[in-house]
Amino acid sequence: MIKGIFSYFSRLIMSMNPILQVITAFVGSIASIIFPDKALIAAAKAVFVVIVLDLITKYYAKAYQCREGRNIFVGLVNAIKKGELKSATMWYGSVRKVISYLFIMILVGLSYKFGAFQGLASAFSLVAYALMFLRESQSIIENLIDAGHTELKWLLSFIKKRRAILGDDGDDVDNKSKK
Repeated sequence: MIKGIFSYFSRLIMSMNPILQVITAFVGSIASIIFPDKALIAAAKAVFVVIVLDLITKYYAKAYQCREGRNIFVGLVNAIKKGELKSATMWYGSVRKVISYLFIMILVGLSYKFGAFQGLASAFSLVAYALMFLRESQSIIENLIDAGHTELKWLLSFIKKRRAILGDDGDDVDNKSKK
């Protein structure tokens, strides 16, 4: 069944524009480099999900800080009016983060190409994906604390300790000021 679906889409792509074929071949090549092991697909999905959650919680925190009374939706409108949520700035930072993480994923995938160093490649991938995940998790928790969820401070402390164990310097990807 899967092979039939793959075959169908392969024929569909081949009948399309040559530029689309080149783009598809490029994306396929990059995907084969990034994901030499199926376990890396799940790790990459997890990282990209926490990136999206980071964006959502950032909007939520800004809306909470600009709210009037208890209405979070009014806070979102106020945050936009005040310029607290500058989409261009947030999206630029997010695209920058995704590109950075993409290059790290490529490096991890390329490390698997060294046949004699499979153990090292596995360890490198574990550390790289764990750090990316923990950095985004820390940012999410910081956003939630900024939105008034102060009961999560213990979790922020826990994540920072785990990052320190993995050798992370503690600087956040978004260059947030530490509280």
